[in-house]
Amino acid sequence: MEGLNFWTACFLWQIILPAIHFFFFSSIPFPDSSAERFRFLLALSIPLFPIVWLLSYLNWAIKNPSISKISFIFLVLIFLSSLIFISPYFNFELSKSLPQPKSKLKNHLRPNIILVVWDSGRKDRYSIYGHSRSTTPRLAELAGDGYIFQKAYTVSPWTLPSVASMFTGLYPSQHQAEHFNGKSHSLRPLGAEALTLAEILNEQGYQTAAWTANHGVLNSWFGLHQGFNFYFDERPHLFDLLSVHLLGRLDNYAFVKLFINPSYLSSEINRRLLPWIKKKLNSPFFLYIHYMDPHGINYLPHPYRGLFGGKQKVPSAPIKDILEGREKIDPQVYEEFLSRYDEEIAFCDANFGKLIDLLKQLNFYHQSLIIVTSDHGQALGEHNFFGHRSALYEEILQIPLVIKFPEEKKSSINPGRPIENRELFFLILEEAGIKLSDACPRALLDEEGIIYTVAEATLPASTAPGIGLEENSKRFQEDFLGTRVAITRHAPPHPKLILSSTGKDALYLLDEDPKEQTNQLDKYQALANNLRLFWMKWQPSLQKYSLEKKEEKIMTKEIIERLRSLGYIR
Repeated sequence: MEGLNFWTACFLWQIILPAIHFFFFSSIPFPDSSAERFRFLLALSIPLFPIVWLLSYLNWAIKNPSISKISFIFLVLIFLSSLIFISPYFNFELSKSLPQPKSKLKNHLRPNIILVVWDSGRKDRYSIYGHSRSTTPRLAELAGDGYIFQKAYTVSPWTLPSVASMFTGLYPSQHQAEHFNGKSHSLRPLGAEALTLAEILNEQGYQTAAWTANHGVLNSWFGLHQGFNFYFDERPHLFDLLSVHLLGRLDNYAFVKLFINPSYLSSEINRRLLPWIKKKLNSPFFLYIHYMDPHGINYLPHPYRGLFGGKQKVPSAPIKDILEGREKIDPQVYEEFLSRYDEEIAFCDANFGKLIDLLKQLNFYHQSLIIVTSDHGQALGEHNFFGHRSALYEEILQIPLVIKFPEEKKSSINPGRPIENRELFFLILEEAGIKLSDACPRALLDEEGIIYTVAEATLPASTAPGIGLEENSKRFQEDFLGTRVAITRHAPPHPKLILSSTGKDALYLLDEDPKEQTNQLDKYQALANNLRLFWMKWQPSLQKYSLEKKEEKIMTKEIIERLRSLGYIR
């Protein structure tokens, strides 16, 4: 054989491919043991043996000018295709490093637990909450076997602290996975000392697995993988190769123009998740699934693209001028924007339905605790604002919540009671029969037994102009920067106080002003002071369970690229 020796080339691939993998396809840590490394390299190498065989004829093709150009182009195309379409061996299981199960309870008495989050799912765009479009028919089927919660709230307006609160039962100020400085590219991940839901369940004999399409702030670098035997946080390889490393360096919006999705669709998560469930899961298990579709995707497949009148491409709008209040969005563009958002929810709902179908097929459905919620809502033009990230308005804090309990399980839960998403931590452990000897208060109550809900947001002034479009807005910097806390008393007139470290406090009476248009702080100073006093009274008990404050970590180049691709950093 002339030219490149076949077996020599195969040996070289063993060295080259890991480098290609870590430059283009970063995943959670490289396998530690020699056996895992061998499987890793083998999985990378075997699919490319035919490519190497073809490349071995390159010298021969060059010596035959009549076909050399065609051969060269053909070989280059094959090589690029191999990088794009051949998935490397990633996300190996971490069970060897986790503690062995110590539970003495019989596993067959314990429910499977499935927690599903639809990123940025806004409650009033779900048909189960009265939206006129049929956006959530499959979720309605689940609700028919369970409960729809009417007063569910997130404790944070963005993903990382919200999910960390669901995993720990703590508020963001307690677990501290919140402080995000986009200008210096630093962030405080969830600390290793945090006791997470997955860690507790794993120690009690549960298999634990997570599949997240939000490869940015739910990347394992941020500490949320603690306790999981398996943690999937990959991003699409086509986007990874083309958009970030090539096109993204020239134009941050190149992937939008090419309709390349920066995260896996729910259908693509299912394509990997559903076969994995068939092969990997035995009862009891804890499965966390994070779909990304409502967060905003560039390319929505048929028949959902245009289902409600949305366009192929997400409509553009003069966001900065709208934020400043200088311009209103065109009504037609706005309607297209809403239609597109509804289509994304409907697409997510359909793929969630396929997950439910499989659970029924495998006889997991009836014996499982299934929870569907979102990490936060989404502003769709209210208060001249689009997005979420730092605002503490109701359209962002109110979230959907549906819970189906295991068959024959009688629950005393009241779906009309206000509930924070951090309370899911306690609810899940309770249903699994696990008691904590010492834990943060499950709900905040006053002497009359009235429930209060709290949400927190922190965005330092040094962040601007690091995160998103909003920081280019003077109004955004004045209204939303600093540390803010929203405290709501769930009894008439449902007062909601927003405390701000910048001094821009606000008081809204939600019964008479549900859209939060009028700040009544000056008129009802005594009511605002009462809310402040309650918040101060709870501080000693909350601080008792706060984690030790950690220094911020400088994000790696790869993490910054992931966050930029999803719009967290501009």
